[in-house]
Amino acid sequence: MALKGRLEAEGITCYLKNEFTTQLMNYLPTFEVELQVYESDLDCVKEVMRF
Repeated sequence: MALKGRLEAEGITCYLKNEFTTQLMNYLPTFEVELQVYESDLDCVKEVMRF
């Protein structure tokens, strides 16, 4: 995921919820991958996403 890489390059810790579940069970459309960040990093994330 490009956004995850960009956030990590800026030093922001982030996680992909359900990343491996969707790889193992790709025939079930009910699992969505969700990018998660710490609430304390939210302002930094918004700044990175502006560009």
